Amino acid sequence: MVITGEAYYPDSTYPGHWIQKIILIKVKQNGEVIFEVPWGSNNGIYCDGRASTIDAANNIYTAGRRARTMAPSGDSPCLFKTSATGYPVFYNDLKETSTMGIATTINWFQDSTLVQCMYWGSHVGVDTTGLVNTDSFGTIIKEKPLLINYGTGAFWGSDITFNNRLILAGSVYSGSTFSVYLYKVNFDLEYDSIYTTPFTYDN
Repeated sequence: MVITGEAYYPDSTYPGHWIQKIILIKVKQNGEVIFEVPWGSNNGIYCDGRASTIDAANNIYTAGRRARTMAPSGDSPCLFKTSATGYPVFYNDLKETSTMGIATTINWFQDSTLVQCMYWGSHVGVDTTGLVNTDSFGTIIKEKPLLINYGTGAFWGSDITFNNRLILAGSVYSGSTFSVYLYKVNFDLEYDSIYTTPFTYDN
């Protein structure tokens, strides 16, 4: 299993400073740690991670945020790839000019492409929460906006169903109200049918 988060680490490119990094902790099911690594201990990259998924070769793909330190400054929703042994392979900004941005969920579709939920926007422009379908290098294949200028959203939960649909859940704060959203889309990022059979859920 891989635990994804953020931590502060010293970085030789900023002497005397600790900078924010993705931290990946790979553990066996009994809790034994295989490795604990920041995403590039000396590469000068400010970043944090929100969720990870693993491919057939045990490479780790992480959805998160990279703070751009050169113009145009701002935060990009970003895809990070890490080798099976914890070595940084690459990152790819999914929005290169956003003032604010972060990717929060990541899953594999059955055609071996990735789908991520992300937020991007600016302090004075349009704010969007949406989905992107990418290849394993982070090249965008398709993009689908879900919410535009609707408030502060956080979509932290996602999964792929048995028939290759994405289920996405989260909450949006608008005005003084929190609303819970559930989306179901197919691999073309189009809204999928919702079962009409009533279900009884536990409390």
